[in-house]
Amino acid sequence: MTYRSYYIGGLRIDGTNIYGRNGPEFPEIIINTELDLSPYESSEDTLGASGDEREQFPYTVTDLTGELRLKTEPSSRSQTRSLCGLQSDFNPRHVDRQREYTPKLTGRLTPHHVSELEKHRRSENLHLQVSCALTLYFEHPPSESERFGRVQEDIDVTIPRSHWIDKVYPDLGGREVFVIEIPKGNQSIEAAWAKIEDAKEAYQNWNKEGASIACRGAADAIDRAMKEHLDEESCMYKERWYRAFEGVKSQASLAGHLGRIRDKATCERPEELRVGQADLECLIIRTQSLLKYAEALLRERKE
Repeated sequence: MTYRSYYIGGLRIDGTNIYGRNGPEFPEIIINTELDLSPYESSEDTLGASGDEREQFPYTVTDLTGELRLKTEPSSRSQTRSLCGLQSDFNPRHVDRQREYTPKLTGRLTPHHVSELEKHRRSENLHLQVSCALTLYFEHPPSESERFGRVQEDIDVTIPRSHWIDKVYPDLGGREVFVIEIPKGNQSIEAAWAKIEDAKEAYQNWNKEGASIACRGAADAIDRAMKEHLDEESCMYKERWYRAFEGVKSQASLAGHLGRIRDKATCERPEELRVGQADLECLIIRTQSLLKYAEALLRERKE
């Protein structure tokens, strides 16, 4: 942070010190910060007892406010979108020497904001920007026109994927996320990858049928690609590929046709048949694994 081109301090934010609370009705994001401040020094040297030195001007910080922004392009500092204002618990502080503080910033989000953050994250780290402003009051200002001053700083913040999933997103009211690392490979079957992203979005919105239909669509797109490149009578297709494909296809049909399956069920207590969170998590993971498996088989076929 600089005032009249002179450095007076800095604000630091660690993404693992950010938390959520009060979700899903009134979600709030809590940002714990570290603030270092020093008195403002004149740019002109004055003659003191120990020789030339710069005159210091203590000040009082009367206000600390901010704004939370979503970085729409992680590598750019300017491509951001405003999410909410930030209020602090920082009471007025007099800065007459170097001091350290730990203010807390709080922002009120909406359920739409929470869904937007998770959708934008797309299974990766979450990139945000915190814009903070300090209001300074000089009891003995450098000049009468500078009794009040204002400094601002934009801080880029990355919330690690695991911290967002475990410590932030659930407390903002988001659904529990089942974490599993499945490398995306070369994504050669683009239509299927797009369907999987649709399934993940439907799951976050708790659209059980939509998630299942998207997974079934992904599985069918993969199967069409396999038929284009493999002989349907070959052992690679019939014994290796189709066994895996059939299991995902069967599970995906459960949510899409739950009522009909329940009516025709021959098992005991069919009225208890349902599709829950664990079913959808399993289906999405199986579908993504199936796609990775199909791409591996196609590479093997070309070798």
